[in-house]
Amino acid sequence: MPEAATVIIPAIKALHEFGSSDITTNTIKIEILPLYLPSSLSTELCSISTIKKVADSELRLQIAQAKDALADVQHQRRIISTLKEFKRLNTSGTGNKSNTHV
Repeated sequence: MPEAATVIIPAIKALHEFGSSDITTNTIKIEILPLYLPSSLSTELCSISTIKKVADSELRLQIAQAKDALADVQHQRRIISTLKEFKRLNTSGTGNKSNTHV
């Protein structure tokens, strides 16, 4: 358990010890360690003032992630609509032959 995590959220140490009792300290892989974010903790633990600050930070990160995903969706929709408009304007008649000569 990294010391920084126990300093920021002291209650995490107990959760980590409970959740990783079968993992030895020599074979811990960071990919399999559970993340104890405030949204996954009980309401009793979330009422601690230290965790409230971390929960606010997590909420801001989730909102930023949602806004970023929405911007990506809007960008992809703009690309698709532009391609459809280009196709509609530049491929009239039967096939492309009618628009290939200027």
